[in-house]
Amino acid sequence: MTEKKQKTYTEKEVIKALREQIVECAKKIDADNLSVYTARKKIYKTDLVKIS
Repeated sequence: MTEKKQKTYTEKEVIKALREQIVECAKKIDADNLSVYTARKKIYKTDLVKIS
C-alpha cells in the first residue's frame, strides 16, 4: 500500500484562506440587520475555499 503524502500549510496560507472564506460569507450575507438564524443559513450555504 502506498501512503498518501499529506501537504502541510504555513500559518500565513491558512490565515489567507480563512480570510477569503470570511469575505465570501460576508458577500453572501450582504445585509446589516439579518437575524442570526438567517445569517447562519447563508454562511452554511457558502462554498468552502479550496486550499491548493
